[in-house]
Amino acid sequence: MHRGAKPGKAKVDAKLPVASNLKKRLAEALEQQTATVEVLRVISSSPTNTQPVFDTIASSAVRLCGARIATVFHFDGELIHIIAHHGYTPEALALRRGLFPAPPHAGSVTGRAILNRSVVHVEDALADGTYPYRDFARAAEVRSVIAVPMLRDGRPIGVVTVSRAEPGAFAERQIELLKTFADQAVIAVETVRLFRGLEARNRELTETLDQHKGTAEILRIISTSPTELQRVLDAVVKSAAQLCGAYDAAIFQLDGESLRLAAHHGPLHPAIGLLIPVARGTVAGRSVLEQRAVHVADLPSEGKEFPEGSAFARELGHRTTLSVPLLRQGAAVGTIQLRRSEMNPFTDKQVALLQTFADEAVIAIENARLFKELQEAEAGRLLQAQENESRRIARELHDDLGQGLALLTVKMDLLRQKPPEADQFGARMRELLAEVKHLSSSVHDLSHRLHPSKLDQLGLVAAIGDLCRELTRNHGLKIEFTHDQMPAAISPDTAVCLYRIAQEGLRNAIKHSGAQQAEVVLRGTADAISLRIIDHGRGFDPRRTQGKRGLGLVSMRERVRHLGGEIAIDSQPSGGTRLHVRVPLTETASETMPQPPI
Repeated sequence: MHRGAKPGKAKVDAKLPVASNLKKRLAEALEQQTATVEVLRVISSSPTNTQPVFDTIASSAVRLCGARIATVFHFDGELIHIIAHHGYTPEALALRRGLFPAPPHAGSVTGRAILNRSVVHVEDALADGTYPYRDFARAAEVRSVIAVPMLRDGRPIGVVTVSRAEPGAFAERQIELLKTFADQAVIAVETVRLFRGLEARNRELTETLDQHKGTAEILRIISTSPTELQRVLDAVVKSAAQLCGAYDAAIFQLDGESLRLAAHHGPLHPAIGLLIPVARGTVAGRSVLEQRAVHVADLPSEGKEFPEGSAFARELGHRTTLSVPLLRQGAAVGTIQLRRSEMNPFTDKQVALLQTFADEAVIAIENARLFKELQEAEAGRLLQAQENESRRIARELHDDLGQGLALLTVKMDLLRQKPPEADQFGARMRELLAEVKHLSSSVHDLSHRLHPSKLDQLGLVAAIGDLCRELTRNHGLKIEFTHDQMPAAISPDTAVCLYRIAQEGLRNAIKHSGAQQAEVVLRGTADAISLRIIDHGRGFDPRRTQGKRGLGLVSMRERVRHLGGEIAIDSQPSGGTRLHVRVPLTETASETMPQPPI
């Protein structure tokens, strides 16, 4: 210490370099921490794309390690690929790209880092005689190189390499920073993998949900409209085209030796009126003959295998074609076909989905066939019932009215030929008058059975009320009749339908149920009228009805069906019977008859 120097000042001067060094290290640590935070921010903001993360890692590694270049590599299990870089000159980058993709080998720091799954450090590439890329090092003007592997569950998936212009070892803190960057790169890869997997799963769930909705909608239409086959087939082809990603969809039904177009959806030519031969030369024909799905990726180029189908495809401009047969009890009844205007084969999942649509089309076709057969059978039973009723009325006309009129004529002739004494004349006239009244009543009953005139005179509510009182008076069945919110006007067809059903239902209760009580409820709504008849008698099995009761039920169903209504019969042996009918109000006021006030 110089004479005269102050001891305190010397101590302060000695501490200055230490403080400066500490401040520098703190600044570097802060910068490194800021860089790692920035990488994490990029990861969070790019959950479906790793490229921004790799680019940020490469640029941050160059800046924080005082390096000239940095490279991020991806290892796919066989080859190493360059996926990000920073600091390269065009010439150096061209040389670098010429070396990759390449399998890992021990001669390169990148390969060794993958093979050894550890950090590889070359302090001077130009001085290392074993380093195989000295030409690249000279062109890139780099000396020291470090490679840090990216490990996921101990398995290498990539490498981060950094090269500096000066020879020498990288500082420990720089190595730790590069390890952090490598870990963050793995996090980015895993995040993207998981996110894409989640997106794929969501897409799959959405597709599955859409498919379920499509098939459920078709089944709903089948259940609610069993006779509307065209509506069902139209819904099938529309859903098939949309959910299978096809340009169009068509259903063909077997018609002799040909396939006839039954439904179509999409912009491609629908081939309306065209009969496709059931032959192996067409995709649809082959699917029917072989009873299997036939999938052709490029139909125009398959002229040898599908001569007719290929020519048709060239004419109309479609390429990929898929046809699935409609099978019923082991026999083909048609086919459903998808087409695309470009060569884009359908996936296995789409083929399976089309099979589902084919099954639904078969259900619809079979339902329509069975329903038609049922309608024809019921119509036959109804005609037989009507014929029996006509015969019964004819017998009554002949046996009762005919004979009664003949007898009355004879008595009138006798009265004319041989007039009675004055004291007997009144009695004879009263006798003849009684017979005339009896014949008039019989004629009235027959007329009522043919058409209930009370409907025209009183309206539906009053006519049913009168029917209930008449049956109670004549047969002892206590009937409680109520009505509510009935419309002011009801069409004649609706009135006759509901009256006849009330008449038939109550007569069945009297003849078959042994019931002592019954309820009749007539109720109107904004768009319909409902009739409910309940008895507490023996009940029956509606599926096993025969004789007059069976024909009566057929007549009820046919009347309701004719008006587009609904009928439900709930009955069990010893459990009573509940009959519910609902008939829509579809007629205009001009077509209805007014209901007199009750």
